[in-house]
Amino acid sequence: MTQRPPSLADLEALASRALASIPRRFRQHLGQVVVRVEEFPDKETERALRLDSAASDPHTGAELGGAGSVACVPLIYGEVAVGALVTVAAQPAAFTDDDVETLRMLGQIVAIALHRAYTYPRPRYDSFQDALTGLGNRRAFDERLEAEVNFTRRFRHAFSLALVELDGLETAIDRLGELSWLGPLSVVLFGLLVGLVVQAAAVPQFDRWMLLLTVGTFAGAYPLMYFAQEYLNLVPAVLISAEVSVTIIGVRALTLMGISRALFGIVIPAVVILAITLTTAIYPQLQGMLLTVMGLGFFITAMLLMAKSTSSENTFWRLSSHSAPAVSAP
Repeated sequence: MTQRPPSLADLEALASRALASIPRRFRQHLGQVVVRVEEFPDKETERALRLDSAASDPHTGAELGGAGSVACVPLIYGEVAVGALVTVAAQPAAFTDDDVETLRMLGQIVAIALHRAYTYPRPRYDSFQDALTGLGNRRAFDERLEAEVNFTRRFRHAFSLALVELDGLETAIDRLGELSWLGPLSVVLFGLLVGLVVQAAAVPQFDRWMLLLTVGTFAGAYPLMYFAQEYLNLVPAVLISAEVSVTIIGVRALTLMGISRALFGIVIPAVVILAITLTTAIYPQLQGMLLTVMGLGFFITAMLLMAKSTSSENTFWRLSSHSAPAVSAP
């Protein structure tokens, strides 16, 4: 079955049915409405598209900068209105009916191009959205702001914008991203410090494997923090992960070194290094000061432990100094 395009009578009947579908309480305010569909606009329609004196319309005169006359043609593609073609002249009554007809034919060409531009698949811009939080960024804000301003200007509505600046969001957004380099640095410092403490305390039971286990437990606190953040808030996740790691380290050190050596040599340094590292990651503005303090503290502690390590009888860490055996003359 071949479908024929709708005729002018079909369009007129369609418009009449649409008019009849308006509720009575609204239709009574329309007055006598005559539905007439023509293939070409008549002189009355063309005159309606033309404003010979913009001064008669204060809104149009203000928006167009004191224009003398205006000709406006709707851009319609099929049944979709894609815009309007507005022509402005400085003199009053500058446009004739032929000018309006020319603009109307030009508008048909422009409407096709605009409709294709609007309906062409738009590429997906990942930069409109923050990949971590899913919220819109500055690019999305600018685009939405432009659309709202254009809407209010078109319909002459009031528009207001309130900008609220929230401080401290870097804690939630960054989610300890600084630990990507602070974490390995703290692990290295803790490992060196534990090695010096064990050498100075002369604990032979604390061998290389125990050192590896202790440092590995300390390093495991950081992945545990990231995992815990999926189920807990930032602060509880950090505190619980650090507490679990320090507890495991402390219990094992206590069984090998005794209470005082384990507490002051292993547990307290682990807590201090973790606290400084996490504070630096959460508050980057304190990064320089805290890293300087941690570096100086590690240097002083290492120098004190080195003096004890070189005089220790424990040769396991290869840091002891031995005098060569004396050779007596025959």
